[in-house]
Amino acid sequence: MAVKHLRTLEEFLDLPEMSEAQGWDELVRGEVVEAVPAGLEHNEIVTMILSLLVAFVRPQRLGLVVNDGMGYVLSQDPDTMRIPDVSFVRHDRVPANRSSVKLFFIPPDLAIEVVSPGDRLREMDDKVRQYLAAGVRLVWIVWPDSHTVIIYMPDAEPQQLTEQDILTGGTVLPGFSVLVAELFDSNL
Repeated sequence: MAVKHLRTLEEFLDLPEMSEAQGWDELVRGEVVEAVPAGLEHNEIVTMILSLLVAFVRPQRLGLVVNDGMGYVLSQDPDTMRIPDVSFVRHDRVPANRSSVKLFFIPPDLAIEVVSPGDRLREMDDKVRQYLAAGVRLVWIVWPDSHTVIIYMPDAEPQQLTEQDILTGGTVLPGFSVLVAELFDSNL
């Protein structure tokens, strides 16, 4: 039986494919997980969520909303670094010298994953568990096929919202709300 080589975060970041910026792979319990292009619908939904959150967060200077270019180290030994599709970090937790930040060694306050066609339920459940265990206060899993959003919070049962429901920022982003159907509106 072959022994798996678990990579540290440093080894992962030194991989040639990472330095050539060919993709946004993740490191999960020391194993490299390849990111596969998600497609147009996925990207439209990510852009909509990003736009809605930026429009709410920036005027109030609540923090930082970022897309899937930012990695978060969720655990170490073995190392896990995840890249949510969209994330939010409160202003008081954002490092002052942003230009030197390549990874966050803190969890986001809100992590959002838009399910891609190749994603499996088990993988999404694993991500949610990792986010919550690392201290993420709110996780949204967006399911394009069913036009639903499942909300996860520590010590609470998951809540599934349909297109007719209102998605809120809860205690993480008080005052934020949007009709779930708006996330899937692709009218150009």
